[in-house]
Amino acid sequence: MKITGLNKAEVLIALYNRAKTIKLGKIIHDPNYVMTIEEAEKLLNESSSFDYLNGKLLKITIKRDSDELDTFLYNRDNGENAAEEALQPLINKYKEKCTVKSLKSLCAQIVTENKNSLFSKLCTIPSDFCNEFPALEVDPIKSFKRKVRQLLDKVQFTPNSQEADYIKKLYKAIETNNPYNSIHPIIKEIKQKYDKAFLSSFAGKMQPIATQIIKYMNEYRAEKDEYNKKLEVNKNKVINQRV
Repeated sequence: MKITGLNKAEVLIALYNRAKTIKLGKIIHDPNYVMTIEEAEKLLNESSSFDYLNGKLLKITIKRDSDELDTFLYNRDNGENAAEEALQPLINKYKEKCTVKSLKSLCAQIVTENKNSLFSKLCTIPSDFCNEFPALEVDPIKSFKRKVRQLLDKVQFTPNSQEADYIKKLYKAIETNNPYNSIHPIIKEIKQKYDKAFLSSFAGKMQPIATQIIKYMNEYRAEKDEYNKKLEVNKNKVINQRV
């Protein structure tokens, strides 16, 4: 059977829970044992084939790099369609998740493609939705804040005290009412520092961040101009409708 999209650790747990305890296995079987995700992951890292687990008969192979599951031996020992029945809740859960994601993606695509005509109705969009679909954001300030915050959240190096101080300043700046003006002097200061010591670790770590934020600042200016033009158009429409 196909187990595409299913968590292999959850597959092992479901099959283990459904499996029968063999007669001799009752001697070593612990009825109070509950397999966790962490334990299942560890077992899968150690082996892909499982004959017996805690006195239960599995006769199953679960490969990390394969979405095919041969259930013949498992079903032979545990009952007709035992594996399929054990995994059906996981399959249903995966299908539901895919359906919700597909619907959200479709809605996002429709709204994005018609954002200009729907602009006046889209001034406020839930932030979690915009995080998933950034193209829906129509407010340039919110868009700028989101980009910088996500950039800082993804910092992969361990900053020293000086680097941590600048990152903290950047986080604080994007929470102000005018993040563009607040960030500008910080970026200028960072640039001056790595220009003076371009071979230092500070330059190697902070320069890519500063460069990317400068790119976001340029995008912000362009988006702000477009945003203001649309606001003016909408304002004129309202005035004409009143007249």
